[in-house]
Amino acid sequence: MNEEATLTLLLEQHAVIDVLSRYARGIDRRDKKLYRACLCDQIDIDIEGMEERSRSADEWITEAFSISDNYASTQHLITNHEVHFKDGPNGNIARCTAHLQAQQWNPQKSTLLGGRYDYGLRKEGGEWRIDRIGLKVDWVEESSE
Repeated sequence: MNEEATLTLLLEQHAVIDVLSRYARGIDRRDKKLYRACLCDQIDIDIEGMEERSRSADEWITEAFSISDNYASTQHLITNHEVHFKDGPNGNIARCTAHLQAQQWNPQKSTLLGGRYDYGLRKEGGEWRIDRIGLKVDWVEESSE
């Protein structure tokens, strides 16, 4: 791979990871506008405990924020990203697997969970957006005050 191709690959990988960071920041800060900017208009959801199906981004935002609103604060840490491009970094389709650690806190109860995300992304208007969210929960720890 020549320098230009390597640079393109690194820049596109960084752009994908940046979308996932903004996605986490959007839900944790309860910033629906930031969160929405990370999503395609239609999104496939495959999360344990939820019905696997396609939803509009706005429908998903309502669902996700109704869960998040049950907590005083949340923190989503997304790490160990593996980004792959279906047609190379100049293409419009990407897949990213990553580890997740999420904490949801209330004075009465807190939950810490670990798992793995499997994101699908599509480039629209020159920007990467999420069109699929898969989540496999590996462990959950709960505590009551």
